[in-house]
Amino acid sequence: MISFFQFSALWQDQNNKNTGNVLGKEVPCNQSPQATLSSTNPQNAKLKNRQLNVTNARLSEKEQEISKLQERIKLLEKNNQRQQQVIEMTRLVFYKSQIFPLEYEKREWSIERERLSMELNDVTRELDLQKMLLNGESISEIVQRVADNYDLQWEVKVFELEGMVADRDAAIRAQQQRIGELKQAATRGGGELSSNESIISQQAATKTDPATLAHLKRIIHQCSRR
Repeated sequence: MISFFQFSALWQDQNNKNTGNVLGKEVPCNQSPQATLSSTNPQNAKLKNRQLNVTNARLSEKEQEISKLQERIKLLEKNNQRQQQVIEMTRLVFYKSQIFPLEYEKREWSIERERLSMELNDVTRELDLQKMLLNGESISEIVQRVADNYDLQWEVKVFELEGMVADRDAAIRAQQQRIGELKQAATRGGGELSSNESIISQQAATKTDPATLAHLKRIIHQCSRR
């Protein structure tokens, strides 16, 4: 008769055999778990390669778009430069055709106005003399009145000339002060700056203002006519 312990051992052996048969059916003997994992890796690699190819294609498209935009920017810059040149040429043509003639006409009109003013003064003076003669004034009285008027006009002219000379002296002093400031600020070329300063000072001292010169010529002309 089989004892209880022998029965337990036989039951355990039978149970182990059944478990081995089940595992043998689920996993074939000739295929290991590593082989199963290796069969799934190629599929993942193909998927990753496909995704990488799509990403590379998108990157190449973006690079092409960037290159096209850069070419567009260069073209716009060239067009901008050409437009600036055209604008500058148009401005020069407009200045030569419109502004310059207007300035020339304005200068000519100023000269003509000055000439007419001088002629008007001469005519007014002659009319005054004729009025005095018609009023029966003596020659001595006429000469005295003309002399008084001439002295008054001469004093006015002298005051005007003194004002012009004072303005010119102030401009010369300001220029000399500016030269001194530049001389102090300069770090090189001291000798050249000093020579330039002396030349400019001499020119400023000896140069006569054009307005003053014209005024003197006008006074001399009036005196000679008298």
